[in-house]
Amino acid sequence: MAPARSTVRASGAAGAPGAGATGDCVTVVIEAPAARGGAQRVRVAVTGSQARRILSYARRLDGTARDRPRLAPRERQVLDAFARGLAYKEIAAELDISVDTVRCYVRSLYRKLGAHSVTEAIDRGRRLGLL
Repeated sequence: MAPARSTVRASGAAGAPGAGATGDCVTVVIEAPAARGGAQRVRVAVTGSQARRILSYARRLDGTARDRPRLAPRERQVLDAFARGLAYKEIAAELDISVDTVRCYVRSLYRKLGAHSVTEAIDRGRRLGLL
C-alpha cells in the first residue's frame, strides 16, 4: 500500500486558480494523512502572496515535475550531449563554443540540478524528465 500524501490547494483571487473568495483573500486547503488512517483537512484564509508561497513550498516538498528547473536551450543541449557520452571537447566542437563555455554551462547545470558530477546531473535530468 502506497503511503498517503499531503496536498495543498488554493482558490480565490490574486493569481491563484479557482474562485470563491473576495478581494485579495485566498482560501488554502491543506490535506494531510491523519494518524489513524483518515485525512485531516484544514482551510485557511490568506493573502495571494502568502498562498503562492505556501503552494511553492508544498510543490518543492512534493518533488513533482512541475518544479523541475528551467534550463536554457544551451544548457539542455550540453546535458543531452553528456547523456550521449560526449566529452567536453566534443561538446564544444559540436555546439561551436569554447571548452570554457561548456564548463560554464556545466557549473550552471550542477547548480540548477543540485548535482556534483556529470553522472549525477544526467541521472537527475532523466528523473525530472529533462532528457
